[in-house]
Amino acid sequence: MGTSCRDSSADEPTPPPAPHTSTVLVYMVADNNLSSFAVDDLNEMSIGMASLSDETPGRLIVYYAPPAQRPELREIMRDGTVKTLVTYTDGLSSVDEERMRSVISDVKKLAPATGYGLVLWSHGTGWLHDRGTIETSPAVAPQSFGWERPTGKKMSIESLARAIADFKCDFIYFDCCHMATVEVAYELRHITPLIVASATELGVEGMPYDKNVSVMFERPLQLSQALANTFHYYSDQYINDSGPGCSISLIHTSPLDQLALLTRNIYSTFGPSSPEYKPVNYFRSIIMDTGIFDMRHHIEHLCTDTQLLAQWLATFNAVVEEHRATPYVYTLPADDFHGLGCQVLKSESEADTYNYRATSWWNDVAKYAFTTDNQ
Repeated sequence: MGTSCRDSSADEPTPPPAPHTSTVLVYMVADNNLSSFAVDDLNEMSIGMASLSDETPGRLIVYYAPPAQRPELREIMRDGTVKTLVTYTDGLSSVDEERMRSVISDVKKLAPATGYGLVLWSHGTGWLHDRGTIETSPAVAPQSFGWERPTGKKMSIESLARAIADFKCDFIYFDCCHMATVEVAYELRHITPLIVASATELGVEGMPYDKNVSVMFERPLQLSQALANTFHYYSDQYINDSGPGCSISLIHTSPLDQLALLTRNIYSTFGPSSPEYKPVNYFRSIIMDTGIFDMRHHIEHLCTDTQLLAQWLATFNAVVEEHRATPYVYTLPADDFHGLGCQVLKSESEADTYNYRATSWWNDVAKYAFTTDNQ
């Protein structure tokens, strides 16, 4: 008799599914000029954990790498106290792939769960590589996620994707600047279904962890509430204290392959934007000089096929579920902000700037604006 008959017998019922548990990892690359804000955020995390109900299943793990101190893996306990789980003595940079992979491995062993969330805390500049003109002091590193000041190291989005490829997060929340770009989301589309990020600069205070910790453990996930909490934190500043403002988006990654196909079709049909086109900046020139522009504004200008554009817009709206912005964000008018940035190339040679050719979006989509059909 085959085993399938025995497996389906009434005396061996299917066991009930295991109850959901969740572990959230906050990866804090704080050996830089944000270190004092990291201390504030750790205190907010303790407040957030102490506010959880007993029925909320969740563990909050923090990789904390401050200046002049060995990095530690810590757990913020339910009573708000902190327990050190691992101290890292191998001398690896916090933005090395090997270090990030080892941290994720430790989290899985020490805080196993049926679902994981990942918060990436540091500086950020989207997909950009370390080849730009930086005029601020201390410099904001022009390379994707993270900046470790003593070594000058940063982490490209390709390196980040490789480092977290096996984590399979329920969500990624970028608590840093300039990460809501199609290049970043496309690189991470097979790793997580949901991303919260800002295409613009984000205030140095980061998200309000005292309010958002509980949201990250809720099931089903209600990340729109985390987005709202962060937005209102900065919009209240903007209204009351003339703060810099905020732009923040909730991104679904599952429709990105379709968005890529439609965008590739538009590029291969219409070619690059004309030299006269003025894209909508998501950056101040004092920080960067190119690289992150409003994607929807760009495509609406480029595509004159109404049916194709309608398909594209429907897919774009499926990707960007929600976007909020104050009227101005770091002095930039937000009238034409739609919550997802992209590079706008007017000539193929511009793809050499900041090593744009390294991105999957260039290879799968953007380069088709420069095919021979459009020359």
